[in-house]
Amino acid sequence: MERLKQMRSLFCVPIVLLVACAQPAAPVEVETSEAGLASTPWSLNPPGNGLWAVAIDGDRAALTSDETVRIYERVWFFGWFWIQVASIPEPQTRVAGIEDFGSQLDLWGDRLILKITNPNSGSRVQIYERQTNGSWTIQATFGPGTGTNINEWASYGSSPKLEGDFAVWGQSYASAKRGRVYVARRGSSGNWSEVQTIDGPGPNSHQYFGTDLVLQNGLLAVGAPGFYEPGHVYVYSNFPTGVFVLEADHADPTQTNNGQFGQRIGFDNTNLVVRSNAAHYVYRRTLQYVPWWAPFPTPVWNTPTTWNITASGELSTYFSRTAIAVNGNVEIYDMTIGQPTLAATLFAPAGSTDFGKYVDLHDDRLIVGAGTYSGPADAYVY
Repeated sequence: MERLKQMRSLFCVPIVLLVACAQPAAPVEVETSEAGLASTPWSLNPPGNGLWAVAIDGDRAALTSDETVRIYERVWFFGWFWIQVASIPEPQTRVAGIEDFGSQLDLWGDRLILKITNPNSGSRVQIYERQTNGSWTIQATFGPGTGTNINEWASYGSSPKLEGDFAVWGQSYASAKRGRVYVARRGSSGNWSEVQTIDGPGPNSHQYFGTDLVLQNGLLAVGAPGFYEPGHVYVYSNFPTGVFVLEADHADPTQTNNGQFGQRIGFDNTNLVVRSNAAHYVYRRTLQYVPWWAPFPTPVWNTPTTWNITASGELSTYFSRTAIAVNGNVEIYDMTIGQPTLAATLFAPAGSTDFGKYVDLHDDRLIVGAGTYSGPADAYVY
């Protein structure tokens, strides 16, 4: 009997510790809602001050706060909990007061890509991978980008994205603000190398090509909001060769110079959502066999639908849903029937500021960032 009591105590101690570490900072996540997302958020409550970036992929999330990238995972222990499982601290070689570690990031499975902003000598891009022991180790560093001024150096690594063995990032101020996108690929040995650069296709400078990027199922959408000319969104495909080739060029329907068409984009392979100063526009992409015996389908893009919605902050589109910050809240829209249809509104939690400043939607998970760069901040998972 005494031995049984000892065994019970040894078993209970780690349980108590785990539950204590995983107590929610907000009500426990609810699994159902109109949009198929949790109706009650889970607060990740990162330590320190400031929030710079968020990303989510399934049951794993990442954010940058207090110069540290923090990794969270959704775990089951007599209920679902989101807990921090790892962190990637700023490198010791960081230039204090100048470099911003993890200023932008993206997450794909066991891989993470982030930007280190440095306006003085050039920003860099780093790719990390999760090891079997749960730690995250650096696999590749790219940069600093070429340039002759602060804006060129700082813009390198903008909007970094990962998918499978491909990584992309922009440099919107490259080549007299014409802009450039870089493509890296992971080889069979596990090494990453830069394999392609894509310059802004337009003939003029000040295109700002590479301001925003989306990489989804072998398709790359690139925003080029322009300045002295109307903005564009370019869509590239890497099928079947692995090299990204231009598939579509969508110009601002109003043909407005400096209308900021393409400043923010969302794309899920079928629905392309483009923000401008005047409105949002929705393009739909379908595949058709023309003629019917053709070996590969031909992508067909429809005439854009105008979506008159006043939005701020980020937007994210995935699997026929778009999450977008509107008037201090985040709205979820169903994109399956052409004109976006409101499916749910996620109201800002009490005490939060700038709710929807960062938004990332993937699978049935949504992460929303709130707060400032240097003050109190939080991220909420739905």
